Formats: sequence, structure tokens, C-alpha cells
Amino acid sequence: ERVGGGYLTERERRSAGRDLTEPERDALEDMLRGLVVERQKIKECMGFCISKAAAAAEIVETITEALSLAETPVPKKIARLFLVSDILHNSSASVPNASSYRSRFQETMPDIFKSLHETYK
Repeated sequence: ERVGGGYLTERERRSAGRDLTEPERDALEDMLRGLVVERQKIKECMGFCISKAAAAAEIVETITEALSLAETPVPKKIARLFLVSDILHNSSASVPNASSYRSRFQETMPDIFKSLHETYK
């Protein structure tokens, strides 16, 4: 059974692939906090995510949570949506586990868009 409205449990995340190290998770969170609608910023964050595809479950969960925060300003949510789009576009890259982003985001997209709908209510 999934906890938190469909998010992975710690055990599910571990069985799905390796976790990010603490410095890697901190780097991802810093990139998400600083993300703006600029190609270079989105490209850098997307590159990081694709290169860490073995931890796709944790990365998708982190991005989904970042997109679902009610207090996040709309421009930052748009930048994060561009990031998701770029990750999905590049999920066919010849990087091990990159394709797992498609199924992982497919699971969380309803929550992401429900949150976006609430933002615009």
C-alpha cells in the first residue's frame, strides 16, 4: 500500500533503485528552489536528474512534492513543469534507468495537476 496519497514508502523507494546521497538530495532541492524559467537552469537540473536516473523514484517524488506545495509561486511551478517535460523528453536517452521516469511521473501526474488546479481556483 502506498502512503501519502500515492507516494512511495521508504522500502518501495529502496527496492526501486538506489537513493540519492544526502549531498545529491540537497543539490536537487537547491536546484528546485532556485529554478526559474531559463533554459540553462532547467537544462542543468534535467541533466542532473537524467544522470541520477538510478534514483528516479526519489527524484520524481521530490519534484512532485515541490510542485504540490501550495505556497510555491506560479512562475516557479511553471519552471518545474518545464523540468518535468524535459526529463520526460530525455527519458529515452541511453542512460540506464532513464526510461523509468515515464512510469514514475505517470503515477504522480494526477497529483501534480490536481495541485495546479487548486492553485488557479
